[in-house]
Amino acid sequence: MNEFKYQFVNIILLGLLGAGVYWAFNSIDNGIIYDKNAVVGEEIGIEENKEQEQEQEQEQEEIVLFDNTKPEIEEPEGVTEENNEPVVNGNSELVVDLQKLVDKKTTMDSGASGENVGTVQKFLALYFKDKNVSIDKDFGPTTKRLVKQFQQKELGGGGGNIGPNTLKAMIAWLKK
Repeated sequence: MNEFKYQFVNIILLGLLGAGVYWAFNSIDNGIIYDKNAVVGEEIGIEENKEQEQEQEQEQEEIVLFDNTKPEIEEPEGVTEENNEPVVNGNSELVVDLQKLVDKKTTMDSGASGENVGTVQKFLALYFKDKNVSIDKDFGPTTKRLVKQFQQKELGGGGGNIGPNTLKAMIAWLKK
């Protein structure tokens, strides 16, 4: 009789353990699911950005070596010198740059940096005329917040990361 009680208690404990494991696997959040192509594309984009930055540094060094005058610093497209107000007209280059990012299936999120981020920040400067948007080519918390606000207004929601759908919405807004 004691052995029967022992076996019965073991079966109940195993059942409870199984139910607990089942509950754990079904209630744990899966987290972010990454697309292999997006991750590989992001890594390629980072390498391309590094190469572009190195080329720009070399060009700047060459300018300094062969010309004693300082090179002119161009204002980012969409910003005037007087008051850093965004300029809505003449944004065809920005549309082309955004379309290139769509064609490459570029994705960006916090921590990204480089020309691609700068392109998005130029758009944000045009979209948020009332806000002082810094075009520093770093995808920080401010850029993420502005992207999220854009996604809420134009796409009905989003997490603040940038992918082809967000870029297409930016292009559509520019073409209005």
